[in-house]
Amino acid sequence: MNVSRRWLEGFLRRPLEADDLVRRLAMLGAPVDAVEPLHPGLEAIVVGHVESVAPHPNADRLRVCRVNDGGEELRHVVCGAPNVTAGKKYPFARVGVTIPGGLTLERRKIRGEVSEGMLCSARELGLGQEHDGILELDTAAAPGTPFLEVLPVGDDRLVAQRAAWAVSNCVEIHTALARPYMARFIEQLRRRDAHQAVRRNAVRLLQFVDIPPRFASRAFDACVELVDDPREPVAVRAFAMTVAARIAKGHPELISELRLIVSKHLESASMAFCVRARAILT
Repeated sequence: MNVSRRWLEGFLRRPLEADDLVRRLAMLGAPVDAVEPLHPGLEAIVVGHVESVAPHPNADRLRVCRVNDGGEELRHVVCGAPNVTAGKKYPFARVGVTIPGGLTLERRKIRGEVSEGMLCSARELGLGQEHDGILELDTAAAPGTPFLEVLPVGDDRLVAQRAAWAVSNCVEIHTALARPYMARFIEQLRRRDAHQAVRRNAVRLLQFVDIPPRFASRAFDACVELVDDPREPVAVRAFAMTVAARIAKGHPELISELRLIVSKHLESASMAFCVRARAILT
């Protein structure tokens, strides 16, 4: 589920800090997997003021503009937008800037005229599908002002919250739901290319199911690796400890291995880790 922080601010009629919002949602039983910028890649875009517009000598549909981007010299910019107008302000991407979509701007000639940047449309900025003209800015901000200070769309973030807590409750009550996917769950525990929430959700679910003998060895090894990795979030390590302890029950050699791994982290681990360790291994 994706929730806009700005939408929540409007609904609650109060400002919200992202870190505080994440903490409060976790306390309500709705842990947040990630907080992501809604419109990334706009940090280097600035306000550009078009000082003059002249016809392109070699192309009827192009214009040669002189743009003030707050620097010491005006930029020569070739623009094909029909609405470019002298005296107006537009989002401007300088040479070297990478705009949303992955295009990195270079100083180059277009039909024989040097172009030093781009006056941007809404679509080029990832703000909509409008591309018939460039995005006109109605602002008193000086040339060179960061675009996000004029149109603060980058401040709005998405709170990505997966329904893992609801799924785990279902699995706790109906454990048979998880059995067909056991191999996939265990596979996720060793994925280091995925967000940590993937491992957290997988190992959380495994707490509630009896792992078949043919998967037990792989699951135990994967969980021990998670417990032994201090870079993993404490929730992942605690859940993994529970799963490993359930697998090791009745196998003294596995209990000894798990106790050895846990013990070496007790002095530096968090309180939550230590509490879980004492509850499981004593």
